[in-house]
Amino acid sequence: MTVLIHINISFPKKELRPFKISASTSDSVFAAIKRKLKNSGFSIIDETKILNQNNEKITSGNICDFIEDGSLFVVYNNIIAPYGAKFYDEYEGNIYYFHTAESSHKNYPHVHVINSSEEISIYLKTNRIIGEFKNKKAQRRALEYVSKNRYQLLNEWDNITSKY
Repeated sequence: MTVLIHINISFPKKELRPFKISASTSDSVFAAIKRKLKNSGFSIIDETKILNQNNEKITSGNICDFIEDGSLFVVYNNIIAPYGAKFYDEYEGNIYYFHTAESSHKNYPHVHVINSSEEISIYLKTNRIIGEFKNKKAQRRALEYVSKNRYQLLNEWDNITSKY
């Protein structure tokens, strides 16, 4: 069978470019989805977060039930924006955002970074990292991104905190 697969990522709201595969089994369709997510920067794929548009869990056992007219629509819901979060950017598999409700340390500008299901915070003035990624390459990329974009991130921090 030939299947056109559409994948939406829940946070940030984004859609990967649809792709076609020729598959002979449901396992091969499921494996193709996991490969596409890994190639898109998700280092660890949580299979329980692969859903259809109605939030029903998709598994290799039931995936064929969701293929309609040769198309499969998938939502990968592994990364969820925390309450009070303001998305800033997604770059090389890392998601950067600010919490808008963190008045307890309003005077310490920092950005939160998510990679797969792990999160760290990086202080914008000192590059101090709170937390740790298992994927050290992703953590290095996050620190490089913050260093390179420090002034834009500080401006965004000022814009956000001035409202609260």
